[in-house]
Amino acid sequence: MSDQTLRRNRLLDRLEDTSWQMYVLSAPSGFGKTTLLRSWVGDIGSSVPVAWVSLAADSDNVAGFWRRVVSTARRLGQFEDRELAELIDSTEDPVPAVGRFIDAAGPRVLVLDSYENLRGATAQIDVDLLRLLDHAPELRVVITTRGRTGLADGGAALDSRLRLLTERELAFTADETAAFLRSAVSPEDSESRILRAHLDTNGYPLALRATRLALTRRADLPTTETVDWRAMVADYLKQQLAGSPAHEFVRRTSVPPYVDAELAEHLGGADAAALIADLEWNGFGRWIPYARGRSVFQYVESVRDVFLTDLRENDPRTFYRSASISASWLLANDEHELALSLAIDATNYALAESIFRTVVVANPESYTTDRLGAHLSRIPRSVLLRSPVLAFAYGLAQLSNVGTRAGAAEALRTPALHSVERQAGLSATEVALHHVFKAGSLRWIGRFADSAAAADVGMAHFHSLGRDDRDALGEVGPVALRHHAYSLFQVGRFAEAQRIVDLAISAAGRPWSRNYTLVYGLGLSAFEGRVPAARATASLIDPDKWPHDHAHSYMNALGRIGQATLLLDDFDFDGALAQFDDCEAFLHTAEFWPLINWVFAHARLGLGAVGTETHRLHEAVFAAQPPPGIGDSVATAALLNILAISWFAAGNRKQALDVLKQRQTHNGQLAPAEALSRMTTGNPDAVLRDLPALEARTGHTVRSTLATLTVAAAAAVQTERAEVAATLLRRIAALHECHGPRLQLMYLSSDDLAALRAFASDLGEPAAVAHFAGRVSPGIARWQLVEPATAALSRREQIVLEAMLRFDSRADLAEALHVSEHTVKSQLRSIYKKLGVNNRDAAIERAITLGLFGDRRRELR
Repeated sequence: MSDQTLRRNRLLDRLEDTSWQMYVLSAPSGFGKTTLLRSWVGDIGSSVPVAWVSLAADSDNVAGFWRRVVSTARRLGQFEDRELAELIDSTEDPVPAVGRFIDAAGPRVLVLDSYENLRGATAQIDVDLLRLLDHAPELRVVITTRGRTGLADGGAALDSRLRLLTERELAFTADETAAFLRSAVSPEDSESRILRAHLDTNGYPLALRATRLALTRRADLPTTETVDWRAMVADYLKQQLAGSPAHEFVRRTSVPPYVDAELAEHLGGADAAALIADLEWNGFGRWIPYARGRSVFQYVESVRDVFLTDLRENDPRTFYRSASISASWLLANDEHELALSLAIDATNYALAESIFRTVVVANPESYTTDRLGAHLSRIPRSVLLRSPVLAFAYGLAQLSNVGTRAGAAEALRTPALHSVERQAGLSATEVALHHVFKAGSLRWIGRFADSAAAADVGMAHFHSLGRDDRDALGEVGPVALRHHAYSLFQVGRFAEAQRIVDLAISAAGRPWSRNYTLVYGLGLSAFEGRVPAARATASLIDPDKWPHDHAHSYMNALGRIGQATLLLDDFDFDGALAQFDDCEAFLHTAEFWPLINWVFAHARLGLGAVGTETHRLHEAVFAAQPPPGIGDSVATAALLNILAISWFAAGNRKQALDVLKQRQTHNGQLAPAEALSRMTTGNPDAVLRDLPALEARTGHTVRSTLATLTVAAAAAVQTERAEVAATLLRRIAALHECHGPRLQLMYLSSDDLAALRAFASDLGEPAAVAHFAGRVSPGIARWQLVEPATAALSRREQIVLEAMLRFDSRADLAEALHVSEHTVKSQLRSIYKKLGVNNRDAAIERAITLGLFGDRRRELR
């Protein structure tokens, strides 16, 4: 035991008590939590296996937490390498799997140090750990935390399995203070000095250490009233090492969060073992379990802070070297985010690129969130302009946050414009990723045709690879293939896209990778209108093989879109919307935004929620900074189609026609709305006249073709052109019998649907009768345009109407408009009369329908 520490038998005895399965040591920094646990683990020895997990900063990810726990246990040889790792990677809820393994393995201890670093994931992991105790009754969990956790609050703290140790218990007692300080004070005044120190510090262990050091160096005793003692104790510890070989050693080895013997020797010199032994003896740090047969040395936080700051400020060259070496070591030990941060600190951007490529494969969710953004934002713009990999990473991080996505395009232009062929020295895997970065970046900045061309080049590279190189791709292969497929899908090359998705599915070796890829097949098939293929693909997705929470993440966005679309074909509009419950993380930031809102718009039309909802969608699509995925693409064209139809349903022909004026290469998707635009003018003959041209448009899917033919069939029945109607119905029945979509029937008015059902029955074609016989929920009661307001609003009434969008009450309106409530009441009465309504909500709905809030439309670029 070091003379700088005190064996605290009082607390060690509590930890030895097996009456509780979980201990939570909750107190601010400096209360000796980790030191106490290290002493306890040392007492345990080899009698019970211990997995010590030090949670670094940015550990706020549930899936990442469980991977870290399992990787620690794996390094320590406590579980078989593959089986448990596979289970963790392939299940949405890893707790039962981990619990079964622990229960089978026998008694063990799991130490979670620095639990406060879980941040936003804390609440979920609190629950998971209590559940884990149910699955593994012989497991003991010991937690140290400086932050808040539900395990230390309210009802959880009363759990009979849980024992909470707070700062009150962790503070030194008067007797412990005396035992700790007695050797540092002279016998003649020891009692008075010790009492004064205990009262000044309230038994705060870090403050007592500072006091002890001060007593060994000077006669006067430092006093405090709740001052921050960390800086002082670190300064004293630094002074203790001044002029010794240990001083430089600590500076160099303080760069990583911990070091093993080999890394310490590499960073600090050949005497690393002896120096670390001396540092541990004097209380500068402690050894903690890390891997099988290997521990790592971790400095006291305050010590690391002061020496690391000194190295950064006074010897940057040495800092850069140490950071680079440490980043490589962390990467080799699967500590990807810590490795990336240190590589950036070291300005070793080539290493940072290599780390990000590894992250793409090892932790796919990392590049679909902004978790790496804080690290990547420290890279100079001049470096990003030269590094397509880091620019791509930074652009993705910005895209995944609504508040930063406006700046993503600048970063993504670098990978979008770079030439992959000129990247010398890259492996086949790295080249495959660079093709993904290029095609994806072009797509994300709205250059869909160029993205498809880049995908063609990427696919040519893939097909040129030999078998060994393809095998070396591992899970990079499916990643590359599904991204290239999506680029081709967006320019209407549906059959090619599906073939590539099928290839990606067969290339996926891991269960989670297979799920990630199958959802592309599900989403794209369902959108195209190939319902049997979509259902068959959906049946292959294993719900038990999603990594934790990923079934509700960006990685399953196309799966959600596909399942929702199949529900739309069943006219289950509430069910379609419910598919996106708990998916808030990607709803507003994913590049699938147009497809997600294509589903939402259909569901809301089916539920009769047009007007306000259509106005909101319109404003978003035509905003100065439109949502992700908007551009000249199939998905955007399809969204514009349902937006126009919704405006027609709301009775606002002007807004609908404005939408249809948008230039779109893939305007086959707009054909159904174009056909309906003729129907809404009472001109069904024009629908039949223009049908060949509408069918010949580019970008048609089975779904859009069926929708166009269905509107045309309604027009043929209206005009009593029986032969044309019969031909169209046979074509519709054949397409439906083969592919199955029925959603297009909601585009009909209830009158037209009834007429088509009657005609199909008279025609006697079983397939046609069956197509119209099932459950249908028309989106439109009847095509009847709202007439213009009986009288135009005055300029002042228009101002009041606009203000109604922002202010709910009459008093708020009056204050905003600088008039009396009586004046506002009079103006509202006039507005309601002119609009033919009698309340505020109805006035807003009517005004949206009539387009009275002005034309804020901006042409899509």
